[in-house]
Amino acid sequence: MKYVVDRVEGEKVILESLEDKAKLEALKEDFDFELRDGLVVEIKDGKYVLDDEEYKKRKESISSRFDKLKKNKAKKNWSVDQFFNLIYFHS
Repeated sequence: MKYVVDRVEGEKVILESLEDKAKLEALKEDFDFELRDGLVVEIKDGKYVLDDEEYKKRKESISSRFDKLKKNKAKKNWSVDQFFNLIYFHS
């Protein structure tokens, strides 16, 4: 199952399932890579593995939506990362 890093709170990592949006709590020490909001991870053989391809696809999709929004809506001074967080966390 794939998850997105919802947020990091101290030593806790809150993950959200891409399938059903269920929350999962993990410890920061269980990850052997640097964490940041929006990363996509998968659990394989009991370990958290970064899914960089899925992350890139999601970011490109949101970037494309952002470009369409800029053309069709009133312009705001949002960066792609700010828009990514807005779309992801409020969808």
